[in-house]
Amino acid sequence: MKFSRTGLLTAVLVVAALFIGSFIAERLPASDRVMSERPFIQQARLGDTVAMRTAEVSVTGVQSASEVETLGRVAGTSGVWIVFDIVWSPVAEPGLLPNRAVVLRAADGRTFGDTQPVTNSCGPTQPGLPVSCQIPIEVSPDALEGAHLLIPAGASTEESDDVADFNLGIDKALAEELAEPDTRIVLRRTTTELP
Repeated sequence: MKFSRTGLLTAVLVVAALFIGSFIAERLPASDRVMSERPFIQQARLGDTVAMRTAEVSVTGVQSASEVETLGRVAGTSGVWIVFDIVWSPVAEPGLLPNRAVVLRAADGRTFGDTQPVTNSCGPTQPGLPVSCQIPIEVSPDALEGAHLLIPAGASTEESDDVADFNLGIDKALAEELAEPDTRIVLRRTTTELP
């Protein structure tokens, strides 16, 4: 069998293309590391309003309690209850912000939220009609300094494509103050924010 110059050149080019293709494929990110699969994080501070895909949200206040009460049910804690004052307004469709969707992330990466003994949600409400509410999260006192509040556009911070990340501005002095509550907060019901 005799190879022509053109056939040999074609074989060399095919082998080179396969080598270059496998070299590039090895250096591409794996599917679990592709940017489009990670949520879009929108950084904010206490008092800022974040416009997400599904809603506009702001965290307007932070307070602590040793007990929280809603609808006659009282829940104490060996840690501390952090109660967030939130204003939430859906953009395109009626909806609500469930308590379990809101997560507090400590500076060391621990997360608090999800299932709580006492829950309170924002809503339901219509698009463009903001509501204010209080969301309680039971937290370990050592998790307060440097904590952030994560509010997703969807059902959870892990599955949502859009997440508001509120820096709560909790320094060491404020963390110590919040960690020693001696009050009960009666959670107010969702109320409409009138202009």
